[in-house]
Amino acid sequence: METKPGWLGSVTIALLAIGALALWPSVRGDEVTFCRRVFRGLATGTSAGHRAIDWPRFTALGVDVGATYTGLPNEQERIKYRKTFLQSFAMAFRHAGGRVGAFVQWRKVGQRDGQVVVAADYPAKQRTLLMACSGGWNKKIRSIQWQ
Repeated sequence: METKPGWLGSVTIALLAIGALALWPSVRGDEVTFCRRVFRGLATGTSAGHRAIDWPRFTALGVDVGATYTGLPNEQERIKYRKTFLQSFAMAFRHAGGRVGAFVQWRKVGQRDGQVVVAADYPAKQRTLLMACSGGWNKKIRSIQWQ
């Protein structure tokens, strides 16, 4: 006799899926929301932000971070590098007087090379921050640069 899952089984599966999404921040939301959340994490030095970066391909403000990262000899060194990078980024942001709330008009501005490009204006410096991320379920930041 074949049994069909009832509503309880369906609800359980839905709750497990929602829980998985909550634990995996890189899959939730559109690209604009994702980039905004990751930038906030970088600016504040949140260690959870390291999971949202495509470290082997990452470039930040003209620096090929990925080249340095992939050249490290082992995972221990990569872990230290990620931690140091996040701390340094946050410290430099604070010392420059940056405020996450000062970035306005977050928007998707296009796509290039299979990546979505998100922009945010920084009126105090009359500049625009550009962040490129991979799309899909497992979004990752690939670059951050000024325009």
